[in-house]
Amino acid sequence: MEEYERLRQRFIAGEINVDEYERRLRALRRPVTQDDVERSAAARSRPAVGAFAVTPRRGSTASQTGVPRAAKRRRVRWYVPVVGGCLMTIAALCGLGAAVGGIVGAFNDHDVNDDYMAEAFTASSLTEFVVTDQPTIRIHSEDDNVTVAAGDPGLVRVTTEGRDSEPWGAPFSAEQDGNTIFIDSDGDGGPFRSSPGGRGGDLVVTVPPASVLDIEVEAGNVDVSKVQGEIVTEVDQGNISIDAATLSGDSSLQVDNGSIVIDGALAPETELDISVNNGNAQFVLPRDTDARVKADVNSGNITTGGFPIEVSDDPDDAGAEASGDLTTDPTGNVEIDIDQGNITLSPRQ
Repeated sequence: MEEYERLRQRFIAGEINVDEYERRLRALRRPVTQDDVERSAAARSRPAVGAFAVTPRRGSTASQTGVPRAAKRRRVRWYVPVVGGCLMTIAALCGLGAAVGGIVGAFNDHDVNDDYMAEAFTASSLTEFVVTDQPTIRIHSEDDNVTVAAGDPGLVRVTTEGRDSEPWGAPFSAEQDGNTIFIDSDGDGGPFRSSPGGRGGDLVVTVPPASVLDIEVEAGNVDVSKVQGEIVTEVDQGNISIDAATLSGDSSLQVDNGSIVIDGALAPETELDISVNNGNAQFVLPRDTDARVKADVNSGNITTGGFPIEVSDDPDDAGAEASGDLTTDPTGNVEIDIDQGNITLSPRQ
C-alpha cells in the first residue's frame, strides 16, 4: 500500500504522466481509477508560484493542464464491417479475374501454343479396306488437303497426317459399305482453326488404279494422280490438280475460288464439265484427244496453242468464247465455263 500511495502522489504532483502511471499500476496489479485522474487534473490546474500557465495550441490533443486526455474508445458503427467485407470481396474477385485473363491470354497467344499445336496436330493414322473391281471412293472434308493416288489393286489405304481426334483435332471417320468407301472429315478445329487447308492437315488416299472418285472439299487443295475412272470434285476454296490421270464417264471439276490444272487424258465418250467462278483453268491433253471443246469466259482470255479451236473475242465484252473438235468425229465433250479468269489449252508434246 505504501508503494501504491507514493506512486499516486507522484502522479498527482505531475511527476509522471498517465502512461507511466498506468504501466506502474499494472505492475502493482491495480488499474487507474477515475478519482486518480480527476485529482491529477486538479493538481496540474494549479500553477506553481512564479510560473506562467501554458495554454495548448488550438487543435492540440493535450488538456488545458498539459496532461494528455485519456483516449476514449470509439463505438464502431454496425455498417463499417459490412462495407469493409464487401470491398475485400470485390478486390478478391478483381484479382481472380486478372489471373484468369492472364491464363486465357497466354493460352490464346500463338507463340505459347506452338509446342502444344505441334504435339496435337502431328499425329498420323492408317486405315485399310479390301475392295474388288472398280471401287467408289467418296471423300468429304472441310479443312484438309486431299491427295488421291493410284496404288495396289483391291486395296484402299487412308492415311491422315497433321491431325488428331483429341483434344482439338477435327473428327475423322472412314467406313466401308460394300465396294464403296466413305471418308469424312468435318474439320471442326476448335480454337486452333486457321487458314484453309492449313489447320486440318493432309488426307492421303491410295486407291486401285481403276476407281470412281467423288470428292468434296470446302477449304483445301485436291490432287489426283494416275487414277483411271470417273472423277467428280468440288472445291469451295482451293485448287484442283489432275496429273497423269485418265478421266471417263460423267466427270466434273468445280472450283469457286481457285484454279484447275489438268495434265492427263480423256477416255472415249467422256463428258467433262469444268466450272470456275474466280480463277484459271489450264489443260494439257494429247493432241488426238477424242473430244469436242466448248469454252466460255465472262471476263478473261482463252488461249489454244496447237489445237484446231476457233476463239472469238467480242470487242464490246471483256470475255471470250471458243469451240472446236480436237479430233475427227469426237465421241466426248468438254465444256468449260469461267466467270473471271483465263483458259489455256495446250497439246502434250
